[in-house]
Amino acid sequence: MKNFTISIDLHSTTTGISAFDRADTILAVVKEDSKP
Repeated sequence: MKNFTISIDLHSTTTGISAFDRADTILAVVKEDSKP
């Protein structure tokens, strides 16, 4: 199996580096109504 990553940009975050931004992004991705 090859390792890979997927980049995710969430418009409501700033740099995406802070723990808050990362947590906010994770919560947005796992929402049932999230779309690509």
